[in-house]
Amino acid sequence: KNIETGKIPNNNYEGYFIKLSENRISIYAANSRGVFYAIQSLKQLFKFHAAQNKPILTCTINDYPSLPLR
Repeated sequence: KNIETGKIPNNNYEGYFIKLSENRISIYAANSRGVFYAIQSLKQLFKFHAAQNKPILTCTINDYPSLPLR
């Protein structure tokens, strides 16, 4: 798979956007903390689908904390 990263203009310090397709993983975040949390979400998603023995076909995640602290 191809992995693509980029910056998004986001007022939320730890927000991120993930898009999974058949041939690409795209991660967009405002900064390195957003990238960190995006990778954590991907690890959880991959672990869950591996336990179910099911592939991830496509997925879109747009996440950000509602409070300033996690």
